[in-house]
This record gives sequence, C-alpha cells and structure tokens, in this order.
Amino acid sequence: MTSVRCRIVPYALLVLVAVAGAVSFVLANRSMVVERPSLGGPLPQPRRQVNLVGRTAPAFTAVDLQGRAAGTAALRGRVVVLSVWATWCPPCVEELPRVEREIWQRFRPDVAVVAVARKEDAAKVRAFNQRAKLTFALVEDPRGSISRRFGGDDSIPRTYVIDRSGVIVHQTIGYGDQSFADLVAAVDRAVAQRR
Repeated sequence: MTSVRCRIVPYALLVLVAVAGAVSFVLANRSMVVERPSLGGPLPQPRRQVNLVGRTAPAFTAVDLQGRAAGTAALRGRVVVLSVWATWCPPCVEELPRVEREIWQRFRPDVAVVAVARKEDAAKVRAFNQRAKLTFALVEDPRGSISRRFGGDDSIPRTYVIDRSGVIVHQTIGYGDQSFADLVAAVDRAVAQRR
C-alpha cells in the first residue's frame, strides 16, 4: 500500500503543478475589466489633451544648465520653441536633435529654444547632453513645476511655439515627420510676423 502511495504522490504533484500553471497562464493572459461604478467611483474618462493654442504662455522662471536665464521674462519679445521632454522618452530623444538642426540652427537669433526636462534633475540632463551635444537651453524640472504649467502629465514630447507677444500659436503632442514639419512651418510663420 505504501509503495503504491509513493508512486502515486509524485504523479499527483506533477498533475497539480501542471493544472496550477495552466490556470495561472489563463488568468494572466485574459483581459480584465475593472468596473469602477461597482466600486462607487465614476466611469473612467478618456484623457483629454490640454490645448494651449491661443492662450498666453504660462509664466515661469528657469535657469538653463549653463546658468543663463531661460524663463518667460528673459525670453520676452522673441519667438520661443518650448519642448517638454524626458531623457527616458525615445520620441523625445529622437526629436531634440532635429530641433537643434532644423529650428535652432536655422532660425537663431530670432528664435529661442528651451527644452524643459520633465521631472528630471540637472545631473541626468547633463549626462544625456554629453551624448546629444545640444546647444540650446536645457532646463531641469525635477518637481515638474514648469511642465505642469504646459499640459501637466500629458504625453511627451510636447512642443509649443510662442510668438513675440507671448501667445502660444502652435502645439505639438508626440513626434512624427508630419507633426515636426508642421512645427517648423509654425516657427517660420511666427518669425515672419514682425511686431
């Protein structure tokens, strides 16, 4: 009797492990719906992107990594391209060198470019720029206080064109060839408009 048990127990354990694995696999791969109303909460709402076009650019004070003033007071009267980005964001990392070549190098000194690193400190931004070699203003924003004024925790990269009077005239969320072409065209229009 005990020899039969000794032979059955390993097989039973093997079957039990196989069944537990199959159940775990099924549970891990099924879609799950959380019905918040049943929990007493509101229905989930799709995230709305904040459109700032036509509004006065939010005021902020900042100093770039070189120690130069890069806030709204220092940029007053110039066309500004302001990018909210992060070192861990692949589309941001792809977009910034194009901003350098196709906007900063082409339109300066008529255009100021300020890249605000959302929730990142100066050390991370400096390390990133050791590789990227960007020459426009890079601003740390470790608490997100600047980026919160420009769309909060919306998707990044977010890039704004601010005209000489301080009004946001173009906003791009995300990065792609067409949206970047639209951004360059908006900068061109803003530069062409003299006071």
